[in-house]
Amino acid sequence: MPRVPVPPPPASAGRQGPPVPRRVWLGMGGALALMAVWGGWARRGRKRSPTAEAALGAPPATIGPYRVLRLLGHGGFASTYLARHPDTGQEVAVKVLHPHRSQDPDLRRRFGLEAKLGELLDHPNLVRRVSPSDGETPTWIAFEYVPGPTLAAYLEAHAPLPLPEALGIALGVARAIAYAHARGVVHRDLKPANVILGPLGPKVTDLGIARDLDAASLTTTLSFLGTPRYAAPEAQMLTSAGPAADRYSLGVMLFEILTGRPPFQGETPFAIMDQHRSAPVPDLQAWRSVPPALARLVERLLEKRPELRPEDGELVTKLQDLLEAETEVHS
Repeated sequence: MPRVPVPPPPASAGRQGPPVPRRVWLGMGGALALMAVWGGWARRGRKRSPTAEAALGAPPATIGPYRVLRLLGHGGFASTYLARHPDTGQEVAVKVLHPHRSQDPDLRRRFGLEAKLGELLDHPNLVRRVSPSDGETPTWIAFEYVPGPTLAAYLEAHAPLPLPEALGIALGVARAIAYAHARGVVHRDLKPANVILGPLGPKVTDLGIARDLDAASLTTTLSFLGTPRYAAPEAQMLTSAGPAADRYSLGVMLFEILTGRPPFQGETPFAIMDQHRSAPVPDLQAWRSVPPALARLVERLLEKRPELRPEDGELVTKLQDLLEAETEVHS
């Protein structure tokens, strides 16, 4: 893979690579898909304004059997609330489809798939589902509440992270996606905002656009709902993105954890997506001195061709070996 010996040009340097092929956007639901991409970009790295906060209105008093305590987060399709069960006292994070979205049959099917996958997946590095609402297509799902910041918030305050801490987070995420992949599930939107740094280690959350590899594909209206900054080149196409796409996203995250910046930046989502498809990977060693084996691993994770990226087993093993080596150095 070609390497860049000096830091890449700033985002203002303009677009890189050829324009995105027209077929990338076909079948994406036109304005809805573009709004999803631009909406996610606009929300990245900024807090909601007081006006936007007020627009959410007062939180519901109850959701199913749970009493709502406060809002935890708000996205384009759902809001998440901290809630408590009145009988057991258990605190959970309840994700609720927005009322104006709950009538969308495709979104409800996807929400139902998230509930199904939450029941299927039980791993220490995945946020565990507690219960869904009744019905084949639920409008809310209760997950375990994990106190702690998202990796995105943590990086804003602390990046770049010390090497042992960076490797520990990457290893936890790698174990989570390896477990999911072994059960036929691809996350498809792996990014720092979807990793919670809990007391017992990192936990991957938000399988809202995950794909069950054994299931028939849903409609193409929302074919691309990943985040441009972390999306693999193949995730931009209308063909299905497989497990290698999650490993690419982890490579982007690991580069950012180690350097404080993602490998590809731009003024628009389209400029970033162009770079994922065609720009050479920046030389990690130009930004930070890391073990050569780690630099090579990140480079392989960011291969443009999915088949050239390391498989899950190799990825977990290499991260484990690197973490053990760093732990010995610092002990």
